[in-house]
Order: sequence, then structure tokens, then C-alpha cells
Amino acid sequence: MKKLGRRFVRRLPLRSVVSLTIGVVAWEVTGQLFFAGRPYLFVPFSAAVGRLVFLASTGSLIRHTLASLQWFAVGSGVAAGIGVPLGVLMGSSERVRSVADPWVTIWLVTPHIVLFPVVILWLGIGLVSKAMMVFLGALFPMVITTYSGSRMVSAEYLEVAASFGATRLQQLTTILIPGSVPSIIGALRLGLGRGLISVVVAEWLGTNVGLGLLIKDASDMLDSATVFAGALTFCCLGLLLHYSLSAIERRAAPWHQAQTEQ
Repeated sequence: MKKLGRRFVRRLPLRSVVSLTIGVVAWEVTGQLFFAGRPYLFVPFSAAVGRLVFLASTGSLIRHTLASLQWFAVGSGVAAGIGVPLGVLMGSSERVRSVADPWVTIWLVTPHIVLFPVVILWLGIGLVSKAMMVFLGALFPMVITTYSGSRMVSAEYLEVAASFGATRLQQLTTILIPGSVPSIIGALRLGLGRGLISVVVAEWLGTNVGLGLLIKDASDMLDSATVFAGALTFCCLGLLLHYSLSAIERRAAPWHQAQTEQ
């Protein structure tokens, strides 16, 4: 069984490559055959990549990407610094959970995007307002996912540690947090994804630079090639975050990777 599992893992990347190749070919063929005379509606993959290369060569893509990454890094970094510890505390303390749970629940059922115009009214269209929008979009998914994961850590481990005289702080640092690492990585993955979405919405509402603005202006001009080039850039950023977090998870929680492969 273990040999079969290892073989499956070795074959998985190849299958992923094949799947992506089929998707890219389908994209190219669809654009070439069905939208050859209507590039304002859809463009082949080669045209999107060509526009991406052109924008990169002029420096426009780099300028917009760096601007988007700036407020994404600030907003998601603050969200992770608050959301993950809060989620762990909610999972370990009934008092913290009873105080924070109503607010977390209210925010989860409320579309946070409705507050973005208010954020702009209060903070303008600069770095602070964009970072705040990213923060609002990323915070509570991180809180609830971390909280759910910390609650899954077996209470028996905590009871055994307590029977040997471990303090609450020791239980937290040696059992609860290490046992919650996969959930914390999942929380970061979900929160950062929501953060990227918030970047796009924030830049659509008001900014003078950013990938979202690049896509919006191209859409207004019926420039589908630039729209898809911007979308590909966001896709690459999302994939980079995903695989970076997966690499961190393999190092921080190798036991979880072994359980997944079994």
C-alpha cells in the first residue's frame, strides 16, 4: 500500500501538468476558432501571454503588480498577525470564545464588501484604505478556520499534559499550536485568497495604480487581451502563495503530510 501511495504521489505532478496542458490547448483553440473576429470578447492563450510579456517589457505590469502587492502584504500580514492568534485563543479559552464568537459570526454572514465605500470615505484611496480592505477580507476566514482546527486537537492530549503539571501556556505552545499547524496553514491559504479578491475590489472602487485598475481600464476599452493578462498575473500570484504555504506545511507538519499520503 505504501508503495502504491508513493507511486501515486510521483505521478500526480505529471497528471497535473497534463490537465493544465489540456486546459491551455482548449483555451487556445476556442479563441482561435470561435472568437477570431471578436477579440474584444475573448482572446487565445497565446494572445494573453503575448500581452503579458509586452506589459512586462514596458514596466507597466511590474508597476501595477508592486502596488497591488504592497497593500496586499500590509493588510494580509496584519490579518494573519491578529486572526491566527485569536483563532487559537478561541479554541483554547471558553471566555475568549464566548466574547469573540458573536462578532466573528456576524462578520461571516455580512458581505464585507459593503463596507469598502465607507473605508474610502474615512481613509481615502491610498495605501491605508487598500490595506484595510484587504485586512477586512482576510481576517475572519483566518479566525474561523484556525479556531475550527484548534478545536479538533484531541482533548485527551491536553488532559494528559495537565496531569503531568503542564501549565495552560505550556499546553498551548507544546500541544495546541503544533497540533493546529495544518489548520493554521489552511487558514492562511483561505485568508490570503480572500485578500487577493479584496485587492481587486478595492482597486476597482478607487485607485490610481494597481492590477485591479489595469484590468478595469482594459475592460472599459474592450481590451480582452490585457484583461486576461491581468487575470493571469493574479493567478500566478495565487499559485505562488499556495505552493509556498504547502512547502511550509511540509516542513512544519511532516506528520500531517504522511497521514495525507496514507
